[in-house]
Amino acid sequence: MKRKIYVICLTLIFLLIITGCNNTKKPNTQQSSNNSEVALRFLKDKGYDIVSYNGKVTEYVLKKEYLLKLSYLQYWGVQNIEASDYFNKTIETYKFIVKNHPLDNDKTNKDKQTVV
Repeated sequence: MKRKIYVICLTLIFLLIITGCNNTKKPNTQQSSNNSEVALRFLKDKGYDIVSYNGKVTEYVLKKEYLLKLSYLQYWGVQNIEASDYFNKTIETYKFIVKNHPLDNDKTNKDKQTVV
């Protein structure tokens, strides 16, 4: 009887150690989902009609040196916020196609839709 209890206790301790040492990080899909909903609400509040949602495009940690690259400089140059407030923070980008955006009126915009 004592031996059964001993084996059960060892098994439980072993299981606790294995599950406690499991260091695999699962993606936080709930957070990503919430962020895309915030973006969607923001675009709708601006008066844009959502044509399509293409999901998360990229995720990166913003570093000061990134702003020396043209692509990052273009994205951060049109924001109403300071990029420096987001240094060393994770940035997620989502792609939407909208209508009713000021760029829809550009002569070269044949579809009258804008990617945001």
